[in-house]
Amino acid sequence: MLTCGVNALPDWITHILFAFILADLLKEKKSLVLVGAVLPDLFIAPWVFLKNFGDSDLFFAVFSPTHTPFTSFLLSASFSSFFKKPHKAIALLSFGWASHLFLDLFQAPVGYMLLWPFSYAGFGFNLVYSDNLILPAAVFALFCFYLLFKGLKTKEGFRFF
Repeated sequence: MLTCGVNALPDWITHILFAFILADLLKEKKSLVLVGAVLPDLFIAPWVFLKNFGDSDLFFAVFSPTHTPFTSFLLSASFSSFFKKPHKAIALLSFGWASHLFLDLFQAPVGYMLLWPFSYAGFGFNLVYSDNLILPAAVFALFCFYLLFKGLKTKEGFRFF
């Protein structure tokens, strides 16, 4: 989620926990899915730092496209070239950033440019404000219930990875 300061950590935790659950349900390699889950925020940290030293609108215009499917796919394609199976890597990374963008759609009052560079129109459900911890708490509760359910299903008890 496009936030800065104190809310950035709950957002990253939310994205990572949600991606972990999805990857585990699909029995996929979790590491690439988790990297993909934070991929849209890769350039947000420099934006938070650099916006204090210049025109914040310019930095926002440069770094906000990282929260689009188009740019996230390009980043996934770039990173996947370092793997033995680039097609599998790009699919797992894409799965991660898709889960990230899905969660971001619930954030208000931000509209995400899902069709960028073809359209600058923002889209979002505007259900949860970034200073409200309802979404991170809900995903954390889902994660805890998932681990409990998974632990009850396995013979050896809780198995996190």
